[in-house]
Amino acid sequence: MLFINVPRCSVNIKDAKITYEETDATTKATGQILFTHTNGYFLNVTNDDDQKRRNPYMKAFVTTKFMDAAPFKVNFKFNLAAKDGAFNYTGELGAFDGRILDKLVKPLAMVHVQSADIDKLDFNIDASNYGGKGSLQFYYRNLNIQLLKKVDGKAELQNQGLLSKVANTLIIAKDNPGSNGVLRDGPVSLEREPDASFFTFLYKALLDGLKPSVGYTKKTEGEVNTAIVKVSNLVTKFQKFEDDRKERKKERQARKDSIKKAKQNSGN
Repeated sequence: MLFINVPRCSVNIKDAKITYEETDATTKATGQILFTHTNGYFLNVTNDDDQKRRNPYMKAFVTTKFMDAAPFKVNFKFNLAAKDGAFNYTGELGAFDGRILDKLVKPLAMVHVQSADIDKLDFNIDASNYGGKGSLQFYYRNLNIQLLKKVDGKAELQNQGLLSKVANTLIIAKDNPGSNGVLRDGPVSLEREPDASFFTFLYKALLDGLKPSVGYTKKTEGEVNTAIVKVSNLVTKFQKFEDDRKERKKERQARKDSIKKAKQNSGN
């Protein structure tokens, strides 16, 4: 095998279209991320050891349109000399209608976005071959979602009505910043799966920070699970009461019919 060292060079991207797709193992559906009108440039692109010792950082500056709807700017800084593949990525996503996220979150996260006015998303994440840590700031209004589930034997996803109502009432924060004007930051701390592609890791790291931004934390998850158990118990008790009431009604009707029949027989 022949290896050729590439000296330092730059790479330019002009008006490119990038589509990333991933099929979920549970839903068997494919989620899609689309970037259009992509422009950018990479600096210090090299695999030459001497050049990497002089300057180990390859940088990339990219502008694009996320889902062909929102302006998106992202910068990368790769440490070519790092044995763990260390890199950093920062960016800003502009305003858009959050319902377009259905193409991604519906098949991959089983979530339907009913409404969401996204104002801005800022992020700064340090990552490597093994994971990522950082933070993001997610500014949005009027967030309302439906939680979905896979139905055995059917292609479509079904709305989890009760769970969706509990989630929107007890977990999901409608706005960020909230009514108190305080912004909920989204801390990112994610291990990288060995077989995860570069793009898969990038968006999953962002998703890790989006969850606490919208109010989905370990604490609220526990509160909701408790609430669901209580509501489920009430529903079970109510259903039993209804079943017992119907049974008692049948028994009363059976007695009336029996008495009526006995009277008819005695008259004859």
